[in-house]
Amino acid sequence: MGAVRGALALTGLGPVAATAVHYAVVWGGDVMLYRSLGIAPWPWKWQKQELATDLFHKGIYAIATGITFELLRNTVT
Repeated sequence: MGAVRGALALTGLGPVAATAVHYAVVWGGDVMLYRSLGIAPWPWKWQKQELATDLFHKGIYAIATGITFELLRNTVT
């Protein structure tokens, strides 16, 4: 999914907007994966703590990926 963050840079979105879109894509993609594998119900049926933990972890991933991407992009250019 890190490649998705790189592709978002090609859209002209700023770093914050691209990270927000990346977050939505990562979380939504994982929800669909969980559902297609039959390992989890829809998120609105999750326990509140489980949902909060999943949203938090995906947020950390998206932010860390966004920061890393921006640092690498600024180093290369």
